[in-house]
Amino acid sequence: MRKFDDPKTHWRVCGRDKLLWRDWDGDMVIYHPLSGDTQLLDVAVAEVLKVIDEGQATRDEARAQLARFLEVDNDSELDKAVSQILGKLDDLGIIEPAPE
Repeated sequence: MRKFDDPKTHWRVCGRDKLLWRDWDGDMVIYHPLSGDTQLLDVAVAEVLKVIDEGQATRDEARAQLARFLEVDNDSELDKAVSQILGKLDDLGIIEPAPE
């Protein structure tokens, strides 16, 4: 099982510093102090990352928040989308699994 598919994995932002957020007419841009990278995020990715940036969150917690935010069913399609979002954020080095 890939770590972003495990509902028990807690995710956190890499590094000690909080992400810096900017909303430009609906486009979310983040600056990640640890890497020095700036990323343009779509609304779904931004909402998942906000949940994690507020404190550690599991895939299921992020999925529930995204369902509320988008006003959609919390179903298997959304679960697949959140797993892909977590994988993307992990690949970018923005989030990581929290130590158990």
